Amino acid sequence: MDLLKNDWSKWRKILMNGLTDSELQLLEVNYPLSVSDSREINFKKLLSRDLAEQDDDTSYEVAFNDPQEIIGQLQNESCCKNNCFERITISSQRSLINRIVEFKKMSKIDKEKAVLLILKLGLNDNNEVDPDNKQKRNYFDFLFNGKISICRNAFLKIHNISIRQLKRIQKVATTKESFILPDHGNKDRKPIHSISEKNAERVRKFLDLFVSNHGMPLPGGLSRSSRTGMMLPVHYNYKKIWELYRSGLPGSYSLGYRSFINIWQSGCEHIMFRGPGTDLCDRCVEITNKLMRTRSEDMQKELLAEINEHVASYSLARDQYKQNIAKSKKSWNVAKNTVKKKILDRYSKDKFPISKVIPCSTSITSHYSFDFSQKVYYPFSPYQRSSSYFLVPRKCDIFGIVNDTISKEVLFLVDELEFVDKGANAVISYLHAFFELYGLGEKVVYLQADNCVAQNKNKYVMWYLLWRTLNGLHEKITLSFMVKGHTKFSPDGYFGLFKIQYQKKNIDWIGDVVECVREASSNSTIPLPYGLSLKRKKPLFHFYDWKSFLSKSFKDIHEITSYNYFSFDDKSLGKLMLKKSSNNEERTMELLKNEHKRFTGPLKMPQILKPLGLEQDRREYLNKKISSLVFDPKNRDHYASEVLSLR
Repeated sequence: MDLLKNDWSKWRKILMNGLTDSELQLLEVNYPLSVSDSREINFKKLLSRDLAEQDDDTSYEVAFNDPQEIIGQLQNESCCKNNCFERITISSQRSLINRIVEFKKMSKIDKEKAVLLILKLGLNDNNEVDPDNKQKRNYFDFLFNGKISICRNAFLKIHNISIRQLKRIQKVATTKESFILPDHGNKDRKPIHSISEKNAERVRKFLDLFVSNHGMPLPGGLSRSSRTGMMLPVHYNYKKIWELYRSGLPGSYSLGYRSFINIWQSGCEHIMFRGPGTDLCDRCVEITNKLMRTRSEDMQKELLAEINEHVASYSLARDQYKQNIAKSKKSWNVAKNTVKKKILDRYSKDKFPISKVIPCSTSITSHYSFDFSQKVYYPFSPYQRSSSYFLVPRKCDIFGIVNDTISKEVLFLVDELEFVDKGANAVISYLHAFFELYGLGEKVVYLQADNCVAQNKNKYVMWYLLWRTLNGLHEKITLSFMVKGHTKFSPDGYFGLFKIQYQKKNIDWIGDVVECVREASSNSTIPLPYGLSLKRKKPLFHFYDWKSFLSKSFKDIHEITSYNYFSFDDKSLGKLMLKKSSNNEERTMELLKNEHKRFTGPLKMPQILKPLGLEQDRREYLNKKISSLVFDPKNRDHYASEVLSLR
């Protein structure tokens, strides 16, 4: 809330709940606060609670857990023979509770200021002078709400201060003109046991020397948050390095572990520990391992130059990937709203698309990224039985295609019963189904994949994309591959969302996997199961024998693994444009066996591949050993022998 300057008296009355009007007036005069005062932040935090404001004459409500518990504790307190707490609770119970709660929540400095004002008002003017020592003795009336006299012990308890604090404040209160609290005696004084700058510098030099011998520069694949430091291997930790530091010191000096860590974290933040990792780049690991072993400065310079060159190459590929996505999003933003609505309606989580997308029907430039995810197994439970550890449950293949243009992913789900293969035929069939069911009807498309040769980077995928341009299904297609070892891209993020949800669910069959995909994100992950294991009469998409079909028309592509950028254009029919890097010159290759052949007439499709089904031994295994692990007994029917056999 915005606090105006003339509102301070009201807000401070809420803050110092229970102070009398004279106490508040004294507080306002001697501690005026402006709206720009730095202490306003602390006041705002306290005032953010729900406070019920009543009439001006009534006190302000403050939230507390159990007022009866507070009263009970006070009544059990033995302060003096007059039973001060009991007298207060009879006359001003609410004010007492509010003051105790407020003073417990106040900062030390604000608490002492408030107590100082209360003591000023309770200072007895009829002070006596000791005739022997000629010293003036000051007497304080400890008042509650300016009218109820209480003992010192009760005063300390109510205001949550110690006897030492009270005596220090009383010294200030006796000086009529002074409202400034004295500083603590240790303020700005360095403790005798603090670490000297000489010892701190010794630790820093040790760490710099240690990291120069055992550390490594940041290789590719690490998080962006640690781009400016040096990494120590994972087998080191703070304690081990501290022990190494102590072992090299003279016996007369010993630096504590906590002090060592404080110096490290305050002066050597760039030295960090590298955690364990998987799927790292081979070249990055090889170079960093050499850097750790070599002691020659010339060799280190060569290795650093080599790794910098490697980092520049994959950074260039990553930048190109981001630029292509930006182009597609820009074209989507300028598209008509009617076109957008029609496309987004197709991406529904609750229903599967029936009609096919018309190719080259929009002017949108699209970007799609695709990859396989790890298989999932079911039955699955977040609470695994010991008897299921060595069993092999039912499997499900997952292939994801992310529409980076509108930030949505389609997950193809294929039950073990419906497997065809995981090679080029499957990848091309998934791509073809995606273009037909979830494509944007684009004329120009950018595709992004990882560097797996068996699945993505092979002649069959290139032939298929060329086949699409020859048949007028696209005008231009560009396929780019991530640099080997640096293949984290958009599908991995969606796979991660799905896996998080999967780990929390009881999964009995593929129907549960479909629901798990739908729940993985609010509206961005769409499941597309093959369908037969869901007891559908017809599958939602087909697998085709693309290898045999395409090999009749196209030539082999030599040295395909050395290229990362492939382009197909309907203006250069039958030709493939290749580049090793985005800034290299383009090379052209003729792929048609018959250069004069043209793909006219109705679209010809390859033969449909039917699922392989399960062998008899596997069906019996699932029925006898796996079905008993199903969480919901109703789902055991999906593991019956007649269901597991394709008829």
